[in-house]
Amino acid sequence: FPQTLRVTLGYDRRLPRGIVATVEGLYTRGTHDFLFVNRNLAGPVGTDRRGRIMYGVLNRAGIASTNSVTKLFPEVIDLENESGNYSYNITGQLEKAFSEKMETKAAYTYSRSRDVQSPLDFRAYDAWRFGRALSGRHDDRHLGVSDFDQPHRVVLVTTYTAPWQVWKTDLSLYYVGASGVPYTFTPRGEPLRTGDLNADGSGANDPIYVPTSANDTAEIRFAPTTTGATAAEQAKAVAEVIEQQIGFEHFIRTTRCLRQQRGRIMRRNSC
Repeated sequence: FPQTLRVTLGYDRRLPRGIVATVEGLYTRGTHDFLFVNRNLAGPVGTDRRGRIMYGVLNRAGIASTNSVTKLFPEVIDLENESGNYSYNITGQLEKAFSEKMETKAAYTYSRSRDVQSPLDFRAYDAWRFGRALSGRHDDRHLGVSDFDQPHRVVLVTTYTAPWQVWKTDLSLYYVGASGVPYTFTPRGEPLRTGDLNADGSGANDPIYVPTSANDTAEIRFAPTTTGATAAEQAKAVAEVIEQQIGFEHFIRTTRCLRQQRGRIMRRNSC
């Protein structure tokens, strides 16, 4: 079972004008956390030209062939323990009662969460393939930005107590603003088995390489499907390829987390 160590420290102080200020810190460390490992991977066979660790090979069509320990099973998932995960948050809150019938609270929380793997689903295969995106070795347990990371959160609450004594009623108005969910761009491919960039048996855990220019065919190539096509169909396919290049280049240029990582494999949960 998972085990955690949790330490919290809080401080309250009454300020002028009836305001109560609170500062609270919370630190959590996973002394025993789940880690899902695919034991059927035989080990790296090398790297690609971007430095991605490969667990098999890709043919000319981009279809992956995994270097497996046994062909009897597509994967063999082992549940291990991990002890390096941690998170912390610091909250500041101001509270004021304007009368016996009305009070207001405002709070801001800054937090960070780092882990080796973030299993959202405890079905073994899904937990392994969706738990983290990586371009290095599968046995590398370095910490990265967790799927549960939420750096900023603001909460505003106003509560009004109705004056009647029968059926006492409180009316509250809440505002909650928070950072979005961190994510990694990963490939999707058709037919099946394309998009598995490191040939580990899953295309869901491979962070993409961000080209320095989407128009440079040495960096990325958009290929039309023109087999058996007429001249008009081939011309249309070429035009679609040009449109895809322009669109992808614009997408990178206008997406800060991609724009900042041109020329390298993007980091886990860096968007």
